[in-house]
Amino acid sequence: MPTLKQWYNATRPKLMPASMVPVALGVAAVYHETGEVNWLASVFTLLCAIGIQIITNFVNEIYDFKNGVDKPDRKGPKLSLVHGIITPKQMIGATIIVAAITFAMGMYLVWLSDWTIFVVGILSMYFAYAYTGGPAPLSYLGIADIFVFVFFGVVAVNGTYYVQVGELSNEVFWLSVPIGLFATNILAVNNIRDHDTDKRSQKLTLPVRIGLKNAIMLYVVVTALAYFAGTYTVFQMDHWLFTLPLLSLPLAVKLCSDIITKTGAPLNKTLFNNALLLMVYGMLQTIALIATVRLNI
Repeated sequence: MPTLKQWYNATRPKLMPASMVPVALGVAAVYHETGEVNWLASVFTLLCAIGIQIITNFVNEIYDFKNGVDKPDRKGPKLSLVHGIITPKQMIGATIIVAAITFAMGMYLVWLSDWTIFVVGILSMYFAYAYTGGPAPLSYLGIADIFVFVFFGVVAVNGTYYVQVGELSNEVFWLSVPIGLFATNILAVNNIRDHDTDKRSQKLTLPVRIGLKNAIMLYVVVTALAYFAGTYTVFQMDHWLFTLPLLSLPLAVKLCSDIITKTGAPLNKTLFNNALLLMVYGMLQTIALIATVRLNI
């Protein structure tokens, strides 16, 4: 039987900022707007977001293993199924358990809010499966990047806000855009690293479809768009503190340099540093939202 540490590693914890940061930002936006926070709802929202990411990761590993995409010579971090650490049956069982728990917690958020959150939750769970599973898996069609931007950026931040406030906000939407773009770039690095093996396995990720050079160029463009959106947010929020996220720019420039110059296994560090960039940027946004209220400046 796999140990708890092995199960923990299978969740890909170094990439968890992709689900945790959007919720933290959404909660901070709630506090900025209302001056108070429902902490139980915040915790349940965070756990649901983490659950969705774990489901996505587990389903991805199950189907990539089943389809022969993941092999022992893969350049990415060590995978549980390929190396026999966890069996497919065990991971399928774990996925069902995580999905059931996530659904149950999500129903509390529906009760707290309205049917809109139910629809969002069902779609989130469906696309967590459809990312790699089903008859037309998104990651095999080269369109998964779009859904990562939508669900790990726009939906995660604005959904968190909606649960507690009961309405949407133009300002919160723009706060969510850079987060979604940085989450998309996490996937981009993963797919750029795996370009050759994905191509041999006929997994038509975006880099396979548009070519490696174009995918690298797109990564740089998406990074630039994230900072343009962040700059626009400064004017939307009309406060100098919202320039704080721009302090993460040197790390973003370093990552653009890495994606251009590195290939194969060295991109694993770049992958994790993209999660770090998302976390740093998101936390600086969160600080700005809270500080403008707490410090009354």
